[in-house]
Amino acid sequence: MEQIKFDDVAALQAKVSEEFGPFGGELEVTQSMIDRFAELTGDRQWIHVDVERCRRESPFGGPIAHGFLTLSLLPAINARTRDAGDWGIVGQGNVANYGSDKLRFLSPVPAAASFARARGWPPSRRRPRARGWCARSRSTWSETRSRRCSTP
Repeated sequence: MEQIKFDDVAALQAKVSEEFGPFGGELEVTQSMIDRFAELTGDRQWIHVDVERCRRESPFGGPIAHGFLTLSLLPAINARTRDAGDWGIVGQGNVANYGSDKLRFLSPVPAAASFARARGWPPSRRRPRARGWCARSRSTWSETRSRRCSTP
């Protein structure tokens, strides 16, 4: 794997592209994870935790993960994505999450689905006082069970 030092601006700029890299390894979102997240956050809406009611009444055919649960799994998925790429950034002392811009949850992630991420380095949109690098990602899920989940 090609290693690019975090302060090698020219090498990092050479990776800028509109294209995404390969998807990393998948992470399964289990009902147990959803239940534990519900307990931790107090968000115990039936669409997440009541499996039988979801099968009967939900437009998704079963429970779905909390949007913020899927967001909180990004560090675990990021590690899998780094392993799938042909280059990585090295030498930094630490990495901070600076936030999410225009975050939206475009489709539900059903319980027992696998979740994966691909990374990309978009062309820069210069902003006053901005520091560091901006990465973007796209995520997808695939079902690991035979039931079908679709958005209404």
